[in-house]
Amino acid sequence: MGFLRQAVVVLVVAYVLNKIPSYLKPTLTPRFDGYFHPEFRKVAEAFKKYVENGEERGASMAFYHKGELLVDVWGGFADPVSGRHWKNDTLCLMYSATKGVTALLVAQFVDRGLLDYKKKVSDYWPKFGQNGKKDITLETLITHQGGLAATNGTIPLEWMITDPDKADAFAERQKPTWKPGTKLGYHGITYGLFLDPLMKKADPKHRNIGQILRDEVSVPFGIDIYNGLPYDELHRVARQVPLGFGTMLWDYLTSFNLRYYKLAYNLFGPTGTLKLLINSGFDQIPAESAFDNPDIMRVPMSSYMGFGNGRSLGKLFGIVANGGKHNGKQLLSQKSIDRLAKPIVNKPGEYGLLRNMGLGVFYFPTGKGHEVMGTIGAGGQIAYADLENHVGFGYVTNHGGSFGFNDDHKVVEYQKLFYECLENYLKSKK
Repeated sequence: MGFLRQAVVVLVVAYVLNKIPSYLKPTLTPRFDGYFHPEFRKVAEAFKKYVENGEERGASMAFYHKGELLVDVWGGFADPVSGRHWKNDTLCLMYSATKGVTALLVAQFVDRGLLDYKKKVSDYWPKFGQNGKKDITLETLITHQGGLAATNGTIPLEWMITDPDKADAFAERQKPTWKPGTKLGYHGITYGLFLDPLMKKADPKHRNIGQILRDEVSVPFGIDIYNGLPYDELHRVARQVPLGFGTMLWDYLTSFNLRYYKLAYNLFGPTGTLKLLINSGFDQIPAESAFDNPDIMRVPMSSYMGFGNGRSLGKLFGIVANGGKHNGKQLLSQKSIDRLAKPIVNKPGEYGLLRNMGLGVFYFPTGKGHEVMGTIGAGGQIAYADLENHVGFGYVTNHGGSFGFNDDHKVVEYQKLFYECLENYLKSKK
């Protein structure tokens, strides 16, 4: 009886936290806009439907096929507080989808002989090797097997750009919480703390990760994507609308899905996983408003500080899906793409947050039933390369959702409709 009473109290509290704020907000009229190939009208109409009924509150989405932009739509509010609508060039925080973008940069460095997945991180960064980290390879680190998901203390995020030596020294002092290579555990907050300095040290020009992305991807391939947002681009960025732990807990408890019950327990239960992870790495993470602070947004850091939109992510991963070349320029070799396409580890992860992991990328099914390779971020951010069908997909939103890619019914519907339209489109071209 005691357990039942507690469960009822938790449900009531979650409901109140989830529902009451919505009654205090004024009603705003959303807008839909964009481009779509006539054969893909159904995809755009589905997106428009969800914008107009309020489920798609602020987002952009794009599909590329063999380099051709077939769907590029956006809608809702970039800033519901001021009533600013989402526009053609609106940028959005990508959260952990940033990790997959950096994984492509790592693959570039491997192509050029600047890095080797099998080599130890300490070969490039000798001081990293202290406190039990000496044998951690790049592969171990980028596949979240390094045991460095949690840190002893935190540092200001700004150190990554204002005082990188201090940030490096903090990273060097960390000790793995498990024997590296023996377990899988999502380095959600700390990924960039370790990987970004490694990239800088391996780079002959010693650029930070934001500069590397700009020089090697954004400028040469014409992709509107950033790691750390410059001050002069702030006018384009969408304001983050935090999901709230109450909403997340309510959604999980009412999902009637055992997987999400387990996730809720791992995140909110007595083990304190959520508290452990968000209080690791950097000071600002517990503050939901931190991601709207210009001084924070400008910091390049691969755990979660990327900014882009559906079009930029779709184009980037579309290039990967189309053999790594675009307009005569080489993003990645076929050898690198083949490496990225192969899972490295497939086992239950610590904290209940991971299972199937490649060289910085994930694998998940699409509406057509086959697996694709890509990256995901908090709140529903997603980008993937469908190597089989040469499709690149990108989706971002500033209104976070509780569920992952394959449990968000809107995105599931977009995928299903796109592949149905693609099949008809290809038949019509024969």
